[in-house]
Amino acid sequence: MNYYFAPMEGITGYLFRNIHAEQFPGADRYYSPFLSANHNYSFQNKEKRDVAPENNRSTNLVPQLLTKQADEFVWGALELARAGYSEINLNLGCPSSTVASKGKGSGFLADPEGLDRFFDRTFELLARPETIHSRKADPSAGKEGENIPAVPRISVKTRIGYADAGEALPLMRIFNRYPISELIIHARVRTAMYKGVPDIETFSEMYAIREIPVAYNGDVYTKEDAEKMQKLFPDLSGIMCGRGAIADPALIRECRGGEPLTFAEWKTFHDRLAAAYFGQYSERIAIGRMKELWYYWERLFPGEERAVLTVKKARDRMSYTAAVNMLIREHLPA
Repeated sequence: MNYYFAPMEGITGYLFRNIHAEQFPGADRYYSPFLSANHNYSFQNKEKRDVAPENNRSTNLVPQLLTKQADEFVWGALELARAGYSEINLNLGCPSSTVASKGKGSGFLADPEGLDRFFDRTFELLARPETIHSRKADPSAGKEGENIPAVPRISVKTRIGYADAGEALPLMRIFNRYPISELIIHARVRTAMYKGVPDIETFSEMYAIREIPVAYNGDVYTKEDAEKMQKLFPDLSGIMCGRGAIADPALIRECRGGEPLTFAEWKTFHDRLAAAYFGQYSERIAIGRMKELWYYWERLFPGEERAVLTVKKARDRMSYTAAVNMLIREHLPA
């Protein structure tokens, strides 16, 4: 079984991915937080930095693109292919209101006809990439017709629908019509966000009519969760772990039959991340990134809600470090 580490905006950047891959090897692929392919045909510097090959040598990274325009998607896919990436993932899963309200991410699922046209145009352009490759903002990328990269595989991360599970099968029929290398399905509709339980019944219906490889995503928090999915769907192409793998960095290792997370391992992981963030970013940004992780890590400290809250309230490196050290002292047995 393949195991994938899901992208999470603001959390799973290259510093996190590299440290995780070094300390807890076992993920077959890491997916980047989405890069926005836009009408300017350019990526932001922070996006370029996150997927730069020199920053991702220890991970098998699949860059993820966010757009609803086929020309922009193909441009971005080819730019990333020029950097050496052989697979590009389309984000149809992000439930954020700021994304979905623009018809992007999971918001695109509300327009199945538009989505069908998007894929038709995308794969038409990929069959003749020279027609799109010249539309770029970077003059160093080469003249028209020069340095055309190999066409990458196109995978998709989606949800079962926008507002209703009844959208799932029509969407699956659209996906089946195209040479998508893998479809990763989060078993919730967009409007559910991350609430409630995954809709396994609807996922099963999509899985039953699949004509392309399908992977599962949604609330895989334990080894038993992964084993359940493998038993229910033995021909899955993979299982994607997101929030569960952040809360328990050893989750994928354990799913593969390895040892569960130890507190000493978590502490080392925490300290390495903190050192990397404080070394790379301003104190304010570094603390903000660490605090985001604590919304997942707090489950490792049952009964220590007040001490965890003190960590979350820290405003500088000194107070943050003191609060973490106090939490650890209180949590560990005497």
